[in-house]
Amino acid sequence: MAASITHMDDGVGRIVVALRNSDQRENTLIVFASDNGGQKSWTAPATQYKGRYEPHTTLGNNRPLRGWKGDLYEGGIRVPAFVNWPGRIPAGQTLQSPVSILDWMPTFFSIAGHRLAPDARLEGKNIWPLLMGQAKPEPRTLYWRSPGRLAIRQGDWKLLTDRRFQRAELYNLADDPNEEKDLAQLNPDRVIDLTKALKKQVARDPGKRSSKQTHVSHGAMPAKL
Repeated sequence: MAASITHMDDGVGRIVVALRNSDQRENTLIVFASDNGGQKSWTAPATQYKGRYEPHTTLGNNRPLRGWKGDLYEGGIRVPAFVNWPGRIPAGQTLQSPVSILDWMPTFFSIAGHRLAPDARLEGKNIWPLLMGQAKPEPRTLYWRSPGRLAIRQGDWKLLTDRRFQRAELYNLADDPNEEKDLAQLNPDRVIDLTKALKKQVARDPGKRSSKQTHVSHGAMPAKL
């Protein structure tokens, strides 16, 4: 892991140097983000890397968040990210709003001045006004799915359930970001409301209807400016 991080850091540095040498650094937005939480372990199957490596049990650390890569707890989906654009984005700020990795495409389009076709339906939102401090966060729905579980977040409330909607867990991420207190039994009405919202999101997934597009947001992350 240390070697991989070192190589990645060096590679990013080479890109930054190339941008400076070509006088493009002041005209370039850099976004650095992970795609999921750290992995708990790796069994070293013979089908991967031609069997050259031993199993490894130390692949990440998501503490104090709960869960690992592949989970729908915050440790599996909440990831680090930062954006940098000297002279354009104020430095040293933290965006206090959950955003999705899918937000970057409409944000890039906005920055580049690209005008989308009237029938284009991107899954994310343009967060450029948030990055510039020109807008306040708006309530939104974030939705995740894994092979065995589903999750939805609305505001500070997050619901996790199995694919058959038989086992629900409810957390208030503002009060309990580490998801230690399941509030489902204490808030049955909220569980019902979020379950209904979750079923609507599932129905919009590819294969669930005839539309060629999906309108679901996946993956929340904090952005460091």
